Amino acid sequence: PRSMFVGVGIVIGVYLLINIALLRMLPMSEIVGAELAVARAVESLLGPLAETVITAFLTGFLIVGINLGYMFAARVIYAMSTDGLFFRQCRRVNRGGTPTAALVASLAATIVFLLFSGSFVRLVEALAFFTVVNYAILFLSVFILRRKEPDLPRPYRAWGYPWTTALTLAGALAFLAGNVIGGTGVSLTALGVVVLSSPLYLLFRRINTERDRKEAG
Repeated sequence: PRSMFVGVGIVIGVYLLINIALLRMLPMSEIVGAELAVARAVESLLGPLAETVITAFLTGFLIVGINLGYMFAARVIYAMSTDGLFFRQCRRVNRGGTPTAALVASLAATIVFLLFSGSFVRLVEALAFFTVVNYAILFLSVFILRRKEPDLPRPYRAWGYPWTTALTLAGALAFLAGNVIGGTGVSLTALGVVVLSSPLYLLFRRINTERDRKEAG
């Protein structure tokens, strides 16, 4: 827990320092009208080299983000297939322990979403919506678990429960509602994908349950 608080504190500190630097370098009117205020600030410092520096930085950041996303998505798909909630072929791993089939599945899903979204920006918007939906489900599951399993051993204490958990859940729901009400349509599409995933979950669970019953019999 200490490392989590330190990490969050560092991120908040860096974020505040960047915004303070922007306010000192650029007028508020220029910050409001800019799509990427940091790019304007770098341009005022480096001049013609700004575009090259920003492109190199964003390329590196994009590569790191893609790698992290593939690692995360592939292991989620692997866990789902292990639990019988996705195709069983995605449980396969190579000699190094990498879930190659799940990795290919996550890559294919990314390509499909990119083709249907029409742009990388809209894909990132949808991904942000999916991420917050996942957080909201996790926060809600805390309440459900404590209600269903009140005597379950809890190696980690949730400080301030239930108020802290309820506050974070309310924040996540407010973010989702704001995106749906004031969004550009991407949030509604993402919400539709989430809703459609529920019957797929039930279908996979039924198929794998019947398969396991036949194999056991």
